[in-house]
Amino acid sequence: MAISAHLIKKGKFNATVTLSDDPSEPELIKALNGNKNDTAAYEYGRVGPWEVLYVPSQPDLKLVIGAAPFISDSVKKRTNCTLTSDQAEKLVKGVEWMLEMFGVNEAEFGKG
Repeated sequence: MAISAHLIKKGKFNATVTLSDDPSEPELIKALNGNKNDTAAYEYGRVGPWEVLYVPSQPDLKLVIGAAPFISDSVKKRTNCTLTSDQAEKLVKGVEWMLEMFGVNEAEFGKG
């Protein structure tokens, strides 16, 4: 089954992408236009049922997707992103604001 997710580039809606409901790491990296040096799509932030992902090679691009299920969840699938493009933009901005408030530098992400 397929789900949709939103790409946000430099704070603005860029595109809606279609992924499987249990996307693999390579599928997430590809959706984020990652390169061969990207080994994972990292969680930038999680708010309720939504997750914001990124890869280090594309720091201006974020993927807003239904959050990954917890290990204890009976169903191991992500949900469709039902946010509007405007809501997805605001979610990314909110996560960026939160990280800034707590003194986390975006450049530190993905450095292990």
